[in-house]
Amino acid sequence: MLRLFLSEDCLTTKIRLTQVMLASGNGGAETFFEKLAVAFQRAGIQQTLVIQPHAAREEKLRALGCDVRVIPSKGWRKHIARWQVARVVRETGSNIVLGWMSRGAAAVPHMRGVVKLARVGGYYKGKYFRRFDRVVVNAPQLIDYLAEAGVARDKLELIPNFADSLAMCDNSAAVVPELFGAGESHFVAASIGRLHKVKGHDVAIRLVARIPQLYLLIAGEGSERAALEALAVELGVAGRVRFLGWYREMGRVFAAADVILFPTRSEPFGNVVVEAWRERVPIISSDIEGPGWLIDHQINGLLCGKDNINEFEQALRQLMDSAELRGQLVAEGYKKLEQSFSTEAVVAAYRQLFADSLKEVSS
Repeated sequence: MLRLFLSEDCLTTKIRLTQVMLASGNGGAETFFEKLAVAFQRAGIQQTLVIQPHAAREEKLRALGCDVRVIPSKGWRKHIARWQVARVVRETGSNIVLGWMSRGAAAVPHMRGVVKLARVGGYYKGKYFRRFDRVVVNAPQLIDYLAEAGVARDKLELIPNFADSLAMCDNSAAVVPELFGAGESHFVAASIGRLHKVKGHDVAIRLVARIPQLYLLIAGEGSERAALEALAVELGVAGRVRFLGWYREMGRVFAAADVILFPTRSEPFGNVVVEAWRERVPIISSDIEGPGWLIDHQINGLLCGKDNINEFEQALRQLMDSAELRGQLVAEGYKKLEQSFSTEAVVAAYRQLFADSLKEVSS
């Protein structure tokens, strides 16, 4: 069920929410958790955020007025996380608990009169989510996946992600490619995501070797960094590949990029797609799962076969040669974002879900 509507009931229902995010990384789920928490705060939804120790996340969310509770839950501490969350729920009088991914879901307590929700954005084992009143997914294929894994289909709710404007701390500074080492003659591409084989950053590096004008920014960190750096050296393109690590001011990366390359090998949703639309940068992606659902080929993005380096090169050259195509992809991408993936529509869908779930628990 896709929720993108709002009834009068949810305007009068008192929502007191506890969100539980116990991953400590900086991946897509963690980033969207921050964005959704900020959006809820601005929308006036009363919430408490339970997170793992993470200095930057704590600082950001508290600066916006969020009630943040830090619970170390790694190692043996994971066995008492559910008890700790239950204590927070009692202290705050929360009537809804939303657990993120398997770690957060595992820490959601069973308490009388409290709605148990989970939010899933990947192919986690179904056993983690069968006990929940509702399970939110962000892409349609996850409904089929979790239903086959034993989660009741009528408990599954599709609410997509949104993209908001990205951080650029010093707005007075001009954002130009030269800030990242690119020259005026370069066509700048950005490949964004965890440095893992599944993200396909190696495909982006191989494209640099094929196209002399291409300059690549890689924003992310992970176990594959050494291998990717070695590949750039091996192909003789290390001077045109810039590793940025976990870059907090991602608005600068998008502003400097002429194109977003997203050669991912598996992606249930694809936050990078809607972020590219929001930041008005054309995107070329693998034609798989989430990106294939989001992107209308040749209208608001270009799709290529997974690991098909020839198709990616052809699409990239087509984009480089046509300012008209670049402008069309940007305009149509932003239009689709506003129609279906805006902050307002997604927050309204969650608010409706909260109201409906509270009504069911109280009936």
